[in-house]
Amino acid sequence: MAVQRGAQALPETSLDLQILVQDNKQLLSQLDALLCALDDSHYTNNESALFDSALGLHVRHMLDHYDCFIRGLADKCIDYDSRERDVRVEAGTDFARERLRRLSNALDQLPRENQAVTVLQSSSGDTANRQPLASSLARELVFLHSHSIHHQASISSLLRALGASELEPVDFGIAPATCQHQEATGCAR
Repeated sequence: MAVQRGAQALPETSLDLQILVQDNKQLLSQLDALLCALDDSHYTNNESALFDSALGLHVRHMLDHYDCFIRGLADKCIDYDSRERDVRVEAGTDFARERLRRLSNALDQLPRENQAVTVLQSSSGDTANRQPLASSLARELVFLHSHSIHHQASISSLLRALGASELEPVDFGIAPATCQHQEATGCAR
């Protein structure tokens, strides 16, 4: 079977879910490295002129999405609106790191084969009228990766505003394709 892309037919390829899992685990590992370097005063500081949210809120939000993904695998129905929003993740790096480790370990338990899943979605926020969308494990891992990079970029901006950018891991909050482009073209970061 060929996948259509514009007027060009692309051969169907077998997805290696483990590559997507490892890509996500790499992001979680970067986040863990940052959390190790941060003290809780930076983690909970929401007094930046740029943002009205602390780093911890972004971390909690990212981990909530991974948690919804993992929980949804049991019945193959993922609901990203059913986030726990556990404020303990926002309040301290130790609790956040423990949750991060749990989620990273859960990613290791994913099936090796791509599978169909349903994602419940409501763009209006009306949870009573959520629509089921067809998706797959691979697609949701790609979403989680992109979503995490977006929030890591926000965290990176917050760290700069707090004068703590030296704590960031290399390439934190930068999409891999952007890193590759910058390296290939010699663009400064």
